[in-house]
Amino acid sequence: MSDVIIQRGDYGFYLTGAVTNEDGSAFDLTDYTLTFKAWEEGNWEHPVVDSTAEVVSATQGTWQYLVKENDFITAKKFYIAVRATKENAQETTRNYTLEVKESP
Repeated sequence: MSDVIIQRGDYGFYLTGAVTNEDGSAFDLTDYTLTFKAWEEGNWEHPVVDSTAEVVSATQGTWQYLVKENDFITAKKFYIAVRATKENAQETTRNYTLEVKESP
């Protein structure tokens, strides 16, 4: 089962999440720049989405990404992650699965 399921071609909505430490506590995103990435299953070298995500609450580690019109136009499984970077530091969330289904 996938972590997130969306309909093919849908856009204009937010995917949201939280970055946590290994113990489950919120990772403080203060001063970090966020990048949202999505890869087709089996193709890690060329992300289909490589765009900026927004910090919702830095101290709570929450983020959001506004899905754009051509982000997920193919019905298949993707892996998504958020990369947080700042001077001398880079943190990446675990990979989540996103399944794009055919619209009814």
